[in-house]
Order: sequence, then C-alpha cells, then structure tokens
Amino acid sequence: MVGRERFNSTANGLMQYPKVMDVESSELNQGFLSYKVSEETIATVGRQRIIFDNARFVGNVGWRQNEQTFDVLMITNKSLPSTEVKFAYLGAVNNIQAKHVGMKGPLLNVSYSGFSAGKLIGYSYMLDVDNSTADTQTLGVRFSGKQMAGDVGLLYSAEFATQNDYTLLEGGVAVAGVTAKVGYELLSGDGTDGFATPLATKHAFNGWADKFLGTPINGLEDTYLSVMGKVAGIKLLGVYHRYSADSSGADYGTEMNLLAAKKFTKHYSVGVKYASYDADTVSVDTDKLWMWAQASF
Repeated sequence: MVGRERFNSTANGLMQYPKVMDVESSELNQGFLSYKVSEETIATVGRQRIIFDNARFVGNVGWRQNEQTFDVLMITNKSLPSTEVKFAYLGAVNNIQAKHVGMKGPLLNVSYSGFSAGKLIGYSYMLDVDNSTADTQTLGVRFSGKQMAGDVGLLYSAEFATQNDYTLLEGGVAVAGVTAKVGYELLSGDGTDGFATPLATKHAFNGWADKFLGTPINGLEDTYLSVMGKVAGIKLLGVYHRYSADSSGADYGTEMNLLAAKKFTKHYSVGVKYASYDADTVSVDTDKLWMWAQASF
C-alpha cells in the first residue's frame, strides 16, 4: 500500500513528498457518558469532540480522514445571563496521526454575548505533555462581532494571547452576498521556540498547503485577504496569504487557496479545493488539489 502512495503522511516514510497528514488507522472515535445536572449545566466524560470558538486553539481537525478527539471531563454551564462557561480537564489527545498522546491539564473558556457590538471570550489552556518539555500555558482574550451600516455588514475580530505572544486582527465587509476580509495573524518566535497550538484545527489556518502546521522557531506573520460568495448556488472562496518570520524578518513565501462547493438538497454535496504555495526561505513550492463527494443522513 505504501508503495502506491505519493505523499508524506509522516508515518509512511515517504519524506520526499509534501505532507498530507492522513495516516492509515482504525480507532474508537468517540465514546462518552453525558449527564444533565440541571437546565443550565451538562457534564460529559469520555472520548469526545471538542471545539472552542473558531478552533484556533482547541478543535477537532474535521478536514482530516482521522478526526482529533479528546479523553476528557467536560462541564458546560449557562447559569449567568448571556454567559457560557466551558471547563474541561484533559487526560489525553487522540490526534490526526492516530497517536494517543498523554496530555493533562485544565481548559477554561468563558464567553459573554451580552454586548451589542459582539462576543467577548476569555480563555486559559494549561497543558502538561507526558514525557516531554512541550508544556504550554496559554492565556487569551478574543472579541468579534458584526455591525450593519445600511446594507453593508462590518465585520471585525481581535484576539491576543500569551505563551510567547499571539495577535489576530481582522476586518471585513459583507455586502450583496459577498464577504471580503483582510487580516493579520502573529505567532511569535524567538529563534528557539515558536508559539504552539497543539490542540488546534491547524489546517484551517495559515494556508491549506499545511506548510505551517508547526510554528517556525522564528515565528510566523500571516497577512491574508479572503473573498467569499455564491454563484448559482455554488460556494466560492479565495484566500491569499503572505508569510514572513517574526524575529528574523525572513520572507517565507505566499500561498493561494481556492474552493468551490455545492449542496444538492440537504443530503448531498460535492467540492473541489486547491492550494498553491510559492516558497521563499521555507520548504519548496507545493500544489495540492482535493475533490470530494459527500452524502449525509
């Protein structure tokens, strides 16, 4: 089987090919018990999917063949007005490479949606990785929202986190069915360590070519522009990225991402997705193309 593959899954030994992190595996995806303590509180224990916010720090990596899930005690509470508190105590991560990683620590995410301007989120993710020095302590705050100015929707997001330093600034407009955004994301690096997001849905950020699944030791600055809309019921999305280093100022290259997808009734959909990475000082030029058909019931 490996002899027919033309990609590097990181487990098949084909290091000469670009990374496509889909390994051959079979495992229990989810198995948990859930108990409704009250109308406002639910407790769940076992192997389960967790997605916090936009999945930038905690997510399930749903794009991959093998979804990331967590062995965790999870408590969700909505007792306070306009407030949702999510607390999880993590015991292990079952990652997209079919590895069971011992990783312990509390995950706290608190959101407040009572502002007319948007939602405010604060979080604390404290991770202790078994037999490793890759422990992380991340504290952050995020605010995002949308305001209407006539027929134009004004979009905005800002996020800051410490570990090293993380910054996200994003603004955009939505008008006549078309949404355009421009953004800047900084994952800092000091030449020794880069800002780490070990539980994230990484494929959704910093380009679909997956060149930056791990932050380089000199950090990553990602300046991007995206345009999304629909034509004849077909969802169209284009994203352009320009990458550079945080601490050294090196130019990492650019990337273009394109997607087209269409649903047929509520059960069927098809799509095509393309990533083209133009390298500078990191990796090599890479093109990736995906096509899929999906049926859900």
